[in-house]
Amino acid sequence: MGIVNRTVHVAPVAPVAPEAVPNTALGEPQITVSILSWMLEDRLIKTLRGIPASTKMPLNLCCHVQGEELLCDAKKYEILDAASGFVNKDIYFTKGNAGTTAPRLDLMGRSAITPFILITDNDIDFKPDSIDRLYEFMLDKANYEYAFAILAHNQQRYYLTRDQNGNCNYIPIELNRPRVVDTDITGAASMLLRSEIALIPNILDTRYHIGAWDWDFCANLRSMDWKIATIIDERYMVRNDRSYQTREYRSVKYGTVRFHENRDLFKRKWGFFCFNRWARHRFETKQDAASRMRQLCRDFHSPMNVAT
Repeated sequence: MGIVNRTVHVAPVAPVAPEAVPNTALGEPQITVSILSWMLEDRLIKTLRGIPASTKMPLNLCCHVQGEELLCDAKKYEILDAASGFVNKDIYFTKGNAGTTAPRLDLMGRSAITPFILITDNDIDFKPDSIDRLYEFMLDKANYEYAFAILAHNQQRYYLTRDQNGNCNYIPIELNRPRVVDTDITGAASMLLRSEIALIPNILDTRYHIGAWDWDFCANLRSMDWKIATIIDERYMVRNDRSYQTREYRSVKYGTVRFHENRDLFKRKWGFFCFNRWARHRFETKQDAASRMRQLCRDFHSPMNVAT
């Protein structure tokens, strides 16, 4: 059972995939990598260099770098140079906007120039052939009902589904059991999305702040009967590198006020919580982590909590 429909969107006709995966190694890009970056410029540079090296497929890039007022010209040139491995590049700089979602919506539209958009973050490392694995899945004609597929990442412990009663179920990620699972709510660290989804008017709710738009995005898609897949396989697991995140970055992304605003907005729209009280504490001591996991075990069957 999908999430209850609480939107006014009309579902587009699900596309039919080709009979086989075409060889695009020497052809036109089929994927545009879409990155919205704020702060963490050195980590962004590493990401831009690493993504094309992880696949034989040609890739386009659409990258929005916020915080231009804090960047010197030398850093801008370094970012542009780091993107040399992409075929077509659309890189633009703007001032920071304190983490609202409107730039993400604009970026998705600008990225919809190929059949698929790889929405990722500025702190993600892809293993060899992991993007190819996403592409193969999304091109399989049996998977035409899937709006997007993601790869499990190194800090992900659970994926979320909802049962027929609307309760949230937290299913442990078991890397020793490679498989593809249907998911109801997930993050967007490695999302290979069909471009027609990005062109649906108002598909993103711009009232959310950084770190929450993807949860609502998933709920929106599920309400329109699109499916979401999580690929669990250690061979393709992506690495979420948070070591570059500064105190200022964390205070904006995981701040208490925005945390509650995001959570409350989600509940008003969908009727259940999608942000539990410890989700924002992603940078914690080992003792804090142990306490959090004990709380998770107590809350495991509660319909009002989500684990990521």
